[in-house]
Amino acid sequence: MRVLRVGDVMSKPVVALERDHSIHLASSILKLRHIRHLPVIDGAGKLVGLVTHRDVVSAQSALLATAHDDRKLSVEVGKVMHENVWVVHPDTPVLEAGRIMHDHKFGCLPVVSDERLVGIITEADLVGVLLRLLERSRDREETDPRIQIGEP
Repeated sequence: MRVLRVGDVMSKPVVALERDHSIHLASSILKLRHIRHLPVIDGAGKLVGLVTHRDVVSAQSALLATAHDDRKLSVEVGKVMHENVWVVHPDTPVLEAGRIMHDHKFGCLPVVSDERLVGIITEADLVGVLLRLLERSRDREETDPRIQIGEP
């Protein structure tokens, strides 16, 4: 059986921002795309950070609480992003990526090849893998009476 790799299941192309983009833009993208993570890249496509929905909401709340002028209600993504983000390579086994995400309670892992962002693997991607595996298992069980899953 072939080992399932991150490159087989990652989301791509990736929506990413640059450091100088506003959290207002980040918030809009997160809402429109129904996603919770945005990698931050430099002009060459190299990953420099990650901003999450929680980071954006937090920053917006702090700005609202302290701003006296509507023109100051935004901040650059670079000021709220997480740096030194864990990453995986497209050839990383999905099991390994899943363990990293589970053990460290990460919602995603950016996927990098040759220092460039090429994808992202998220909890939703892993749930998709799980569903496909369970469906295959169910289908095998239905066609082979010798296979039993669960209690006998």
